[in-house]
Amino acid sequence: MDFAHGAIQLTTGAIGTTFVVSGLSFQPKAIRFYWTGIDSATDAVTGAVNERRGVGFASSTSSRRTIASFSQDTAGTSNCGGGAANDCCVATTDGAGAFDGKVDIDSFASDGFTLIVDDVLPAAMTLFWEGWGGADITNVTIGDIAEPAATGTQNYTATGFTSTDNNSQVVMLAGCQSTAAVNTAAATDSGFFTGFTSGSGEQCVVSGNSDDASTAMDTDGVASGGRCLTMCALAGGTEGSRAAFSAWGTDLFTLNWTTVLTTNRRSIYMAIKGGAWQAGDLAIEGQTLNATSAISSLSMSQLRGICFLGNMAAANSSFGAHDRISLGTATGTGSRRAMGQMDENATASSACEIGTAVEYDQILVYTGTSDTVITRHDVSVFGTNNFTVIVDTAGGVTNECIGYLAFGDAVAGISIPIAAYHYNHHLKG
Repeated sequence: MDFAHGAIQLTTGAIGTTFVVSGLSFQPKAIRFYWTGIDSATDAVTGAVNERRGVGFASSTSSRRTIASFSQDTAGTSNCGGGAANDCCVATTDGAGAFDGKVDIDSFASDGFTLIVDDVLPAAMTLFWEGWGGADITNVTIGDIAEPAATGTQNYTATGFTSTDNNSQVVMLAGCQSTAAVNTAAATDSGFFTGFTSGSGEQCVVSGNSDDASTAMDTDGVASGGRCLTMCALAGGTEGSRAAFSAWGTDLFTLNWTTVLTTNRRSIYMAIKGGAWQAGDLAIEGQTLNATSAISSLSMSQLRGICFLGNMAAANSSFGAHDRISLGTATGTGSRRAMGQMDENATASSACEIGTAVEYDQILVYTGTSDTVITRHDVSVFGTNNFTVIVDTAGGVTNECIGYLAFGDAVAGISIPIAAYHYNHHLKG
């Protein structure tokens, strides 16, 4: 497997402006993007930008998806929105129910890719990207998920997938509160989630929400290893939807919806066949400087990279105070990056308070109520088939949940049941 990650400083350039990523040693077959609204090429934290966050996927110039959500900073009455699109890989929305910026894949090259502005962004922002390639990756499927009207299992297309649970398949997901048609945003809560699953017992998710049109800010969030999809109820602090991995199948995967509330709420996914993947979650003492948590004996011959997610809280099945999310990426102890944002709960009716941060030498970063960074996490060990997370800045909580997706080269000729791996590290929500 080949993997690389990096940053693009997206500007408010005119339609047709391009951003080129080159110099990779491979051609990407699958790309994941994420953003929070901050614009900085160096470590930075600010309380002066709107929350514009999202996740996007791309495997070709015609196969891409994105989820975007919005929450306005310093708004006396909360002003939020969200939407899903299949005509670009990066988007922003406003609080009035419209997409107000779109960036698409323009081309793939033997050593990178090019993005192009389809709709001028409302503000400059930093975009993080992750790209997978190499001979191990055989198929990539990108698709849509609409929240069903009833609980139970639902099948989704994944080309090349088999029913054998051998750790060579993964699904990455993201979603929002919008029930509007694809490519149409909605003036709704800022609800957003992103998660991963690599099979039975191996999944994680982080989710956050701010109520739209609320004078007293009401924000909520959760992180857990017990599912790969979750969304807060509209205008409430309870879980509105939940889905967990159920089974692999021939050219498909199955999710079990154990909770549903809002029919047709929009999500997207990218399913990858090939390589070795292992999702899960770990617990760390986030309030203790230099505390560590290790994951060992990953089911791969060579670890190539790790995606991280969290919300600076213990794993649980209910949404708690603050919409706080951090996402990060690492390919070693010297190559990692992270973004974080916090939409503060229960602020005075005079203003919505949002803090946003970016780090180029950490895997997760969290801001607090004073718009400063209060805790950071890093990787202290990045081994052949193991890694260790360390608390670099103490300020988190006890038993803090961190979700991860580790990936690398497949172990030739060996198929090991996923459920055997590190059950002691998984915190079931």
